[in-house]
Amino acid sequence: MTLTIADLVRRHAGERPTAPAVTCGASTLTFAELDRRSSQVARALLRDAAGHGDRVAMIDKNSPAFFEALLGCSKIGAVLVGVNWRLAPREVADILRDAEVSLVLAGPEFVGLLPAGQAAVKVVVLDDRYEQWLQGPDSTDPRHDVSPHDVVLQLYSSGTTGLPKGARITSANLLPTADMAKTAWRMSERSVNLVTSPLFHIGGAGYSLTTLSQGGHTVIARQADAAGLLAEVERHGVTHAFWVPAVLASVLDAPEATGADLSSLELIGYGGAPMSGFLMLRAMERLSCGFLGVYGMTETSGTVLYLPPEAHDPAGPRAGLMRSVGRPLPWVEIEIRDPATTAPLPANAVGEIWIRCAQNMVGYWNQPETTAATLVDGGWLRTGDAAHRDEEGYVFLHDRLKDMIITGGENVYPAEVESVLADHPAVADVAVIAVPSQRWGETVKAVVVLRPGATATEEEVIAFTRTRLARYKCPTSMDVVTELPRNASGKVLKKDLREPYWSVTGAGGPATVAGPAGPAGPGRTAAAAALVRRWSVDWLNGRHPEVCEEILSPDYTLLIGGYLLGPRDEYVPATLAQLNRYPGLVVTAHQVIAAGDRVAVWFTEHGASARLEGRRAAWPGVALFRSNGEQLTHCFCEEDYYARRRQLDRSASDVVDAPAVAPWDPVPGTANPAAESVVKAWLGERDLRSAPVVIDDAVTGAQPPEQVLDVTGFTVNEMFSAGPQVAFHATQTGVYAGGLDGLEGALGDPALLHLAGIVEVRDARIVGGRVVRDRLGTARSLASRSSAPPSSAPRGSTQVL
Repeated sequence: MTLTIADLVRRHAGERPTAPAVTCGASTLTFAELDRRSSQVARALLRDAAGHGDRVAMIDKNSPAFFEALLGCSKIGAVLVGVNWRLAPREVADILRDAEVSLVLAGPEFVGLLPAGQAAVKVVVLDDRYEQWLQGPDSTDPRHDVSPHDVVLQLYSSGTTGLPKGARITSANLLPTADMAKTAWRMSERSVNLVTSPLFHIGGAGYSLTTLSQGGHTVIARQADAAGLLAEVERHGVTHAFWVPAVLASVLDAPEATGADLSSLELIGYGGAPMSGFLMLRAMERLSCGFLGVYGMTETSGTVLYLPPEAHDPAGPRAGLMRSVGRPLPWVEIEIRDPATTAPLPANAVGEIWIRCAQNMVGYWNQPETTAATLVDGGWLRTGDAAHRDEEGYVFLHDRLKDMIITGGENVYPAEVESVLADHPAVADVAVIAVPSQRWGETVKAVVVLRPGATATEEEVIAFTRTRLARYKCPTSMDVVTELPRNASGKVLKKDLREPYWSVTGAGGPATVAGPAGPAGPGRTAAAAALVRRWSVDWLNGRHPEVCEEILSPDYTLLIGGYLLGPRDEYVPATLAQLNRYPGLVVTAHQVIAAGDRVAVWFTEHGASARLEGRRAAWPGVALFRSNGEQLTHCFCEEDYYARRRQLDRSASDVVDAPAVAPWDPVPGTANPAAESVVKAWLGERDLRSAPVVIDDAVTGAQPPEQVLDVTGFTVNEMFSAGPQVAFHATQTGVYAGGLDGLEGALGDPALLHLAGIVEVRDARIVGGRVVRDRLGTARSLASRSSAPPSSAPRGSTQVL
């Protein structure tokens, strides 16, 4: 019975002693040799008083010594600590100190990274000195009593946002790779697996165990250069490989790829970073093999979700599955949960991925609080990744929750935008970040590396995205750089890209409301919270005294910049599910409060932001304000707008369906002619052919955009030219009914907006209709009766419907 990872090799050493186990360069170890040398490592560790629970570090490029050390540690219950050789000396010292290592195995070229003055830590250099260290009077397998639940491997996270954390992984966590090799990778004892990922990562260490578990042949690439990898495939008849997108692209672009015999390849896995559709199609055209998408992390001991080769069919009816990271392995449970409430979410709702399986690590080394926040009740592991799952169980990754951009109240996941930008023929590498915006709080910025010899302007790249994404997701600016900053593990350091724009003295300039700006969250909104709390108490006491006792209880809540600020000033990401838990009034400060001179504050009965119209919240009042950083100046007040809307809806019984229309091709950045014809056709049905139409901020006809307030017409939401879905709003003045705050800032005092109808268009077809035939006349009638503000409205306000 297999109990530890050492038992995997013990078994194959007995059954297939002369079969090749590990090859690196010109050196090959059989299973019998690998088993014997790992026993020599175990005996050498015991001679140096390293035993059960002691930590042994290894810092070197990929080599067979890693497997000898890992299996040797497994045989005596010691723990191998993989150290990234790309780290700076200070970072290496921090990890060695944190792990409390007693011995270090170091490649000759990395001895200089080790801290001086640690006499208690023995260093064995991986050259002839390592061979001498292995020699001893006894080289037999020690056969210690080791549990599969003993920690055998400690790998440190990349630390893009803070200090690295040491994930503690047991043999029991790693043993499912044997089943994974058969279920997902379709490996057998005849498989030849090329390992290119660093063995100090789970993508290298964990992945390599798939072939070893099956008795197959593992070929180790000491470093991932394209020419060398192509040569290894031809030399050894490689059947399987795992290549991150950057490595796959380098292989396809290498001159050596032309004419290379890659016919032995059966399956290539990919993951670790978003794979662009453009790169995927190139790979499928060039390589006649299957492709396997995988998702996992150090904390899950590797792969937990996989997208099989059958789901890679770009010409088939389910081509959209190629954007998925797949479904869970048979022994893995997955849920998508609300990150704030932790409640499970239904299909297609975006939330945090939670994983429960035998692969979940046992915790972080010496970090009980971080462990408790990651491994929660019931054996679930919180990944910190945002995703949704469709009705068939396929998971679609959005991004790390911490990297999410909130622009104008809409959530944008950088990975989605990066995937589109990666398809641009001039873009070699890309990162998407949030930068401050006076109007929207945050907007999307692309930071790109262009391909050698390629050119692309900011306007061209942005226009490219607008044909593929909703406009609010598209970059509003672009920087071109020679390379993206990355940490020692190769992950993009987005915090370094963001920092100049969010610092007080950086390119973004000061962005304050009585305090400096920062990323969305507590640090950015503390001053805004104080300002809104002070104002809301004063204003509500004057305007709504009958509800102030209930509303302004100690439990009343603020929603600022996408975060809920509770009565004890605790911040959590705001979601609809979280908002529903607050039956009392919520004061909502639009996120632009922390970025500049304007803020909209909504008061809602049911905890839903005024922008979340799907909640059908009743509004006691809506107010728009300006801020000079010290105080709020009232601009206008709207009382119980939705109550009037509901009354209008109830009085209109004549509902008609809009006609079907032909498809159109989006034209970004212009008043889309096809979109215009759709709206004009609808207007023609109602004898309104002469009415101007506002599409993507451009007015059809002779009127320039600045005269939009002076026309009576119809407005099309900017999403109209972005693709499959659009709502266009028929308004008395031609102004987008949902854009009061933005138009106020651009065009002066807000116009009287009277919603005359809403038509929803999906997939080039007007559906649902829900157009009230006489609503325009009803709105005009109401407008004439409410042209003067009531006496209760504050001075200078404009009363609207």
